[in-house]
Amino acid sequence: MIRPFLPICKLLFLAIFCLSVNGVTRESDLLLRWSFDEGSGSNSQNLIGTGLDVILHPGVTWGNEANGTAKSGYSLDLSSGTSRASVIHDARLQASNDFSILFWFKSNGTPEDFAQLLSKREGTFSSYFVQIDPNGGSLKTLFRKYGTYYDTGSIPFTPNDWHLLAASHDGEKISSYLDGKLIYETIQNDPIFVEEGSLGIGGTADGGSLFNGWIDDLRIYGKALSPEDIQN
Repeated sequence: MIRPFLPICKLLFLAIFCLSVNGVTRESDLLLRWSFDEGSGSNSQNLIGTGLDVILHPGVTWGNEANGTAKSGYSLDLSSGTSRASVIHDARLQASNDFSILFWFKSNGTPEDFAQLLSKREGTFSSYFVQIDPNGGSLKTLFRKYGTYYDTGSIPFTPNDWHLLAASHDGEKISSYLDGKLIYETIQNDPIFVEEGSLGIGGTADGGSLFNGWIDDLRIYGKALSPEDIQN
């Protein structure tokens, strides 16, 4: 009577193990997530909480994992470099003293100088953004603190390949990661800049500094992710 119970236990163990392996890093700390797996239409649904869908502006289409233009399932196809996606302002988008962004990206050739993969901006000031360096072979993540922009140095990447980018802010330390590895970090105690602008994906929300490539699985956390979190 006891022996049949063993296979059931094994199955339950395997199911739990698979969920833990394939689950989302720090899922309980996620504020927002867009997987971009719709594959059609002009919106992408926020998978955490309610509201805040991504709006695909004319010129943005969908990448597909089958041909390498999505990391998983589908992605935002910004490869023409002529448009962007955006999200209207919400407090969950605002940088704080416990905050991280994480997403996959792939450029279509060499990106334009100063193109922005992500931009949280109101008027002429951004609380955070990710920007391509001159010559297109590296990028920076930047946070605005008390009127000054701080970055963690240039982060080289390989054009035409998928990369996982993450940046975190814990109130003092700004850290940047590429493909699961800590690249740079800097300490700055000034308060984070607060604004009420929209989030631009693949450029600024109003259509400037456009990025030519693909972006997949964008996540915003209410937690400064650790190196162990990023590696997982």
